[in-house]
Amino acid sequence: MNIGIATPDGVFSLDLGDYESVKLLNERITIAIHGYEPGRESSHPMPPKRNGVANPLPAEQLKAWDDWVAGGMIKSLTFDEHIAPIFKKYREPMLKIGIAKEDGVFSLDLGDYDSVKMLNERITIAIHGYEPGRESSHPMPPERPDGTPNPLPAGQIKTWDDWVAAGMKKS
Repeated sequence: MNIGIATPDGVFSLDLGDYESVKLLNERITIAIHGYEPGRESSHPMPPKRNGVANPLPAEQLKAWDDWVAGGMIKSLTFDEHIAPIFKKYREPMLKIGIAKEDGVFSLDLGDYDSVKMLNERITIAIHGYEPGRESSHPMPPERPDGTPNPLPAGQIKTWDDWVAAGMKKS
């Protein structure tokens, strides 16, 4: 469904199935989807009224939208674009490490999607291994040569967690 949306730069066609269109018009969409809320009323709320009755989105959908916008409106997290770059400098050293699972011991290739996907639970434990209450005997990345902690930045850990939660898309 295409809708004409007026902005200070002109009228744009909003195609809700097109990522670029949605990203471009995200501010107008935010106003419209919150348009039924007291103090945020909009003359054109989304979804439109049904038989003259307000038809707001469920709260969890509003929160998901707001979180997506606040998070930078990433199209979708993928291994190739978002995860592999985080692990690039750790790839070679980790090839020498064996990781045990119920069905065997595996080499972890942080540049290989199938390896990372198969061992994602162990990686999650390791990258959270410096956090209080989640300490791991083998945190990742390993400690610095002087023995001080060497955790990934919080943003990279969040990217990992979000990618896993979204189903671990390759590309």
